[in-house]
Amino acid sequence: MVSFFISAFILVLLISLILIYFTPLYLYQLLTHTTRYLSGLSRKEITLLEKRYVYLDNANEHYQINSKPILLMLHGFTANKDNWLQMSLFLKKKYRIIALDLLGHGESDAPLDADYCIEAQVKRVHLFVSEQKLAPFHILGSSMGGQIAATYAALFPEEILSVTLFDNAGIDSPIKSDMFQDLASNRPNPLIDCTNPIEYFNYTFYKSGLIPKSLKQTHLALQAHKKQLHHKIFADFHNNDLLPYLDKIQVPVLIVWGEEDRILDKSALDKICPLLSNVQVVLLKNIGHLPMVEVPKKSAALFNKFVKQLDVNNEKPLG
Repeated sequence: MVSFFISAFILVLLISLILIYFTPLYLYQLLTHTTRYLSGLSRKEITLLEKRYVYLDNANEHYQINSKPILLMLHGFTANKDNWLQMSLFLKKKYRIIALDLLGHGESDAPLDADYCIEAQVKRVHLFVSEQKLAPFHILGSSMGGQIAATYAALFPEEILSVTLFDNAGIDSPIKSDMFQDLASNRPNPLIDCTNPIEYFNYTFYKSGLIPKSLKQTHLALQAHKKQLHHKIFADFHNNDLLPYLDKIQVPVLIVWGEEDRILDKSALDKICPLLSNVQVVLLKNIGHLPMVEVPKKSAALFNKFVKQLDVNNEKPLG
């Protein structure tokens, strides 16, 4: 009997390896679902104003939904809720985690005629929050999601406990990033039009060589059919200015920025920080645009330390 199970296991393993080799999409999906499982996150759906939203949530029948502090995580442009999976592995025991696919992204509905400006997305997130009765909560955002998170905190201050931003959008930085230099020279948008997987990931990650080429190709293939939508979304939001909202944020803010970010330059901090009354900044060396993906354990540790400081009202610098 034991030999039968061993043989069956070996057979399943061999079949899986063959599928992974010939169909990288299988590996991509396998890694995603495995990490969701390890993070305790389940896929859920909700319909709001006739639009479907898909999100991840680690609330379940094994504990009271309201027994843990709530984290609402918002991904960036062309990304999705799964960008938060690795970081969630290190946060799942302390928090209820909700990672939302914004309209136009991931598995949520993506109407081409929708308004994708920042305030429109904020209103949709607020509708989601109200329906789920999440307030008060900690809000975290990456890139475009960071701009949405900060704007949300400015417009609905009574709902927010803290704001954590990873390389947030919304600032015309004094030093132009590689991406915005390309756009100024009328080159294709590397986040939308790039067909070379190595070039694409070199923009978003500092150490992109750690990602298998097959996974890079799969990611670009999954994005290819959304180019028209992505151009529409980018046109709607990329000129929206975050600066007028910053001084309205009443809660502590943590900003984490990769020093090697080629999409949004760290010099944006020179404009952001003077407008925030309570802000802590961490610059991460040898990290690109997505710290929570490149260094999820470090990102989670920074967030945990930040929240702990809120609890004890301790203003020691992070690092």
